[in-house]
Amino acid sequence: MTGYEDCAQQRNLTDRGRADARAIGAAIRRLHIPVTTVLASPFCRTRETAELVFGHATTDGRVRGGPAQTDDVQRYAALKTLLSTPVPPGANLAIVSHGNPFHALAGAAYLAEGEMAVVEPLGATSGFRIIAKVPPNGWDALQ
Repeated sequence: MTGYEDCAQQRNLTDRGRADARAIGAAIRRLHIPVTTVLASPFCRTRETAELVFGHATTDGRVRGGPAQTDDVQRYAALKTLLSTPVPPGANLAIVSHGNPFHALAGAAYLAEGEMAVVEPLGATSGFRIIAKVPPNGWDALQ
């Protein structure tokens, strides 16, 4: 068994985290936001979050988090490519990951637990830009 499969050895979702994930999923369905691909870090909490929010996910090491390092931008080059690559019209890519990778690529933008960033992919040379951040309790205000 790999370390990622052994949920007993990881920090897992709390009951509050599960409730937040279910509520976010309900809001995404209510808003009819089309999410075609869901990628999740291999850690148990991110896989469970993705399943609760979107009903499915593909585990992908490119979105895996980890301790902050001095070479974070290079370490997360594959994630930057994912965030920078436009998706087809009418589709959205959801990435369920951790704070360190996003912070390393987005600079000062930190994401709180359960917070979602909406990014616009600008292509390989331009990267991406943050359009919005939605906290777990901010979905009801969206229409």
